[in-house]
Amino acid sequence: MLVCTEGKERSAAEYRALLEEAGFKDIQARETGSGVDAVLALKA
Repeated sequence: MLVCTEGKERSAAEYRALLEEAGFKDIQARETGSGVDAVLALKA
């Protein structure tokens, strides 16, 4: 799923905390070298 939204900028650690709280695991943040980066996670 690709998500582009306006709003608050968050660090990889902040995304990890939000996703873990929502039941995701194996959370990975990747810099793409372009204007957008990626966060990959699996739903537990």
